[in-house]
Amino acid sequence: MLVIATIPLIWLCRTTLGRMRALTRSVRLRLRNPPRAAAEEAEPALSFSLLVTARREAAVLEDNLLRLSLSDHPAFEIFAVVDADDDATVAAARRAAAIRPDLITVLVDEGGDMKSGALNRALAHCRHDVIGVFDADGWTHPGLLRAVDAHLRRTGADAIQAQNQPLRNSPRWYQSQHMVETYFMFLNEPRAVEIGLLDVRLSGNSCFIRRDALTEIGGWKPDQLAEDCDLTIRLMLAGKKLSFLPEATLATIEETPSGITAFVRQRARWNQGFLQVLLDGEWRLLPRPERRKMRNVLLANLFRAAYLPVLPLSVFAALALGPPGIVLLSSLTAAGVVNTFLTTALVHPLQDDFPFTMPKWARLRLAVTVPLFHAALMAAAMVAVLRELRGDRSWAKTAHFGLELPRGAA
Repeated sequence: MLVIATIPLIWLCRTTLGRMRALTRSVRLRLRNPPRAAAEEAEPALSFSLLVTARREAAVLEDNLLRLSLSDHPAFEIFAVVDADDDATVAAARRAAAIRPDLITVLVDEGGDMKSGALNRALAHCRHDVIGVFDADGWTHPGLLRAVDAHLRRTGADAIQAQNQPLRNSPRWYQSQHMVETYFMFLNEPRAVEIGLLDVRLSGNSCFIRRDALTEIGGWKPDQLAEDCDLTIRLMLAGKKLSFLPEATLATIEETPSGITAFVRQRARWNQGFLQVLLDGEWRLLPRPERRKMRNVLLANLFRAAYLPVLPLSVFAALALGPPGIVLLSSLTAAGVVNTFLTTALVHPLQDDFPFTMPKWARLRLAVTVPLFHAALMAAAMVAVLRELRGDRSWAKTAHFGLELPRGAA
């Protein structure tokens, strides 16, 4: 009974400590490692093939392809990979290609399967040194490619993850939570990979892999919901070096899901992808330190799914313990208050790094809705588990509408 009563406290304390470390790291990086402006880097020496996969993205694809074509780099090509049965998105891609035929090529994909399959087929068309992967809703910074070029050569890395950040003017409560959570995640990614604080995990947006390294491992594995996580593991198993580009000023801006149902559906897909990678078992072949870290990442969603039904049991068990249980509940409440404070404190560095301002009333709402946000994450984790148990690995698409972003068209 004591063990059941302490589970929520242990989980919440771990989350709180993570936020404390992220804020401390943010301050340290600002003091010791000021961001390196892209203009200060050496002249580019690599070339890029950029893949933008799009399914039902007619509202955002044309503008974002054209924005990507404005990249301040002398050697790159863009492939818009669109489904053959998606006429509106194909038309949007072709409009962008008609404006920049020198840079944009439309690949009409007949496969009709997961993103990973489309990426693999597009890989055969790539002829440059580095493969970059972007989502259709991403607004890229013109200096990103130059910075990646310099970082690849400076670190000798085989793959680099650049920063992503969802932003929106006048966000709803869950969108504010999503923005802060993503910022927290990238604070926890190491600028510090170079000093060994943490390992890098690639995401499906703004990641760059040397073409030779990617072809060596056979590209992306088909039918993966979390093809980015799987790719990370296989690159590590092949002895490749992964690094992280920490400049927030170069981050790719993303949309946030337009409704709470869409947000839960998106997270459920991500969570199920992690479960798929967990069950595939390839991560077990990693060396012990990396295996332990990857196991924690993959199991985090199972823990979240279990947390929701365990929480009321824990409260009941604590009350049944008498005075010791009251102490546990008091500690749980205190840890929750500290965690909420740290969540709102992350708004300050977020506003320093991005053109975004959150009014005081919105910060109060952010604090109040922390439990609701975690309940949404737990619900998404449970949906992922149920889908996996049913054997349903279909792609749950997140719709994008070209919503106004704080960075605007600058």
